[in-house]
Amino acid sequence: MRELAVQSVTALPSSAVSPAALSGILADYVALERARLMRRLLVKRCGGLAALVLALALSARASLAVRTIAPGVLATPAVWAWIAERRLARRMAASLSGQPIRKS
Repeated sequence: MRELAVQSVTALPSSAVSPAALSGILADYVALERARLMRRLLVKRCGGLAALVLALALSARASLAVRTIAPGVLATPAVWAWIAERRLARRMAASLSGQPIRKS
Protein backbone atom coordinates (compact mmCIF):
# COMPACT_ATOMS: atom_id res chain seq x y z
CA MET A 1 0.00 0.00 0.00
CA ARG A 2 2.91 2.35 0.70
CA GLU A 3 4.20 2.11 -2.86
CA LEU A 4 0.74 2.85 -4.22
CA ALA A 5 0.39 5.89 -1.98
CA VAL A 6 3.81 7.25 -2.91
CA GLN A 7 3.17 6.69 -6.63
CA SER A 8 -0.25 8.29 -6.34
CA VAL A 9 1.06 11.34 -4.51
CA THR A 10 3.96 11.83 -6.91
CA ALA A 11 1.76 11.27 -9.97
CA LEU A 12 -0.65 14.06 -9.04
CA PRO A 13 -0.46 16.88 -11.55
CA SER A 14 -0.45 19.86 -9.22
CA SER A 15 -2.06 22.11 -11.82
CA ALA A 16 -5.13 19.85 -11.99
CA VAL A 17 -5.69 19.83 -8.22
CA SER A 18 -6.85 22.80 -6.20
CA PRO A 19 -4.36 24.13 -3.65
CA ALA A 20 -6.72 23.23 -0.79
CA ALA A 21 -7.07 19.63 -2.01
CA LEU A 22 -3.32 19.32 -2.56
CA SER A 23 -2.67 20.67 0.92
CA GLY A 24 -5.05 18.10 2.40
CA ILE A 25 -3.46 15.25 0.46
CA LEU A 26 0.04 16.24 1.55
CA ALA A 27 -1.12 16.62 5.16
CA ASP A 28 -2.60 13.10 5.01
CA TYR A 29 0.65 11.77 3.54
CA VAL A 30 2.79 13.38 6.25
CA ALA A 31 0.44 12.07 8.96
CA LEU A 32 0.64 8.57 7.45
CA GLU A 33 4.45 8.66 7.38
CA ARG A 34 4.58 9.83 11.00
CA ALA A 35 2.21 7.02 12.02
CA ARG A 36 4.41 4.48 10.22
CA LEU A 37 7.48 5.79 12.00
CA MET A 38 5.76 5.60 15.40
CA ARG A 39 4.53 2.07 14.73
CA ARG A 40 8.01 0.90 13.75
CA LEU A 41 9.54 2.45 16.86
CA LEU A 42 6.87 0.98 19.13
CA VAL A 43 7.21 -2.47 17.58
CA LYS A 44 10.97 -2.45 18.14
CA ARG A 45 10.85 -1.14 21.68
CA CYS A 46 7.71 -2.79 23.02
CA GLY A 47 8.37 -6.01 21.11
CA GLY A 48 11.84 -6.22 22.61
CA LEU A 49 10.49 -5.64 26.10
CA ALA A 50 7.74 -8.21 25.56
CA ALA A 51 10.28 -10.79 24.39
CA LEU A 52 12.49 -10.03 27.40
CA VAL A 53 9.58 -10.32 29.83
CA LEU A 54 8.44 -13.55 28.21
CA ALA A 55 11.95 -15.02 28.38
CA LEU A 56 12.25 -14.05 32.04
CA ALA A 57 8.80 -15.44 32.83
CA LEU A 58 9.61 -18.73 31.09
CA SER A 59 12.97 -19.06 32.80
CA ALA A 60 11.47 -18.27 36.22
CA ARG A 61 8.60 -20.69 35.59
CA ALA A 62 6.03 -17.98 36.19
CA SER A 63 2.33 -18.65 36.04
CA LEU A 64 0.45 -18.81 32.77
CA ALA A 65 -1.22 -15.48 33.53
CA VAL A 66 2.13 -13.71 33.86
CA ARG A 67 3.44 -15.34 30.68
CA THR A 68 0.45 -14.19 28.62
CA ILE A 69 -0.74 -10.93 30.17
CA ALA A 70 2.60 -9.13 30.49
CA PRO A 71 3.64 -9.52 26.82
CA GLY A 72 0.09 -8.72 25.77
CA VAL A 73 0.12 -5.46 27.72
CA LEU A 74 3.49 -4.55 26.25
CA ALA A 75 2.27 -5.29 22.71
CA THR A 76 -0.85 -3.11 23.08
CA PRO A 77 0.79 0.24 22.09
CA ALA A 78 2.17 -1.28 18.89
CA VAL A 79 -1.25 -2.70 18.00
CA TRP A 80 -2.91 0.67 18.58
CA ALA A 81 -0.27 2.35 16.40
CA TRP A 82 -0.95 -0.19 13.64
CA ILE A 83 -4.69 0.50 13.86
CA ALA A 84 -4.06 4.25 13.64
CA GLU A 85 -1.78 3.72 10.64
CA ARG A 86 -4.43 1.68 8.83
CA ARG A 87 -7.04 4.37 9.52
CA LEU A 88 -4.77 7.08 8.10
CA ALA A 89 -3.97 4.94 5.05
CA ARG A 90 -7.67 4.52 4.32
CA ARG A 91 -8.25 8.26 4.74
CA MET A 92 -5.43 9.03 2.33
CA ALA A 93 -6.69 6.48 -0.19
CA ALA A 94 -10.14 8.07 -0.01
CA SER A 95 -8.71 11.54 -0.61
CA LEU A 96 -6.68 10.26 -3.58
CA SER A 97 -9.53 8.29 -5.15
CA GLY A 98 -11.19 11.32 -6.72
CA GLN A 99 -7.99 12.99 -7.96
CA PRO A 100 -6.62 12.77 -11.51
CA ILE A 101 -3.55 10.55 -11.62
CA ARG A 102 -0.98 10.94 -14.38
CA LYS A 103 -0.06 7.64 -16.04
CA SER A 104 3.66 7.15 -16.51
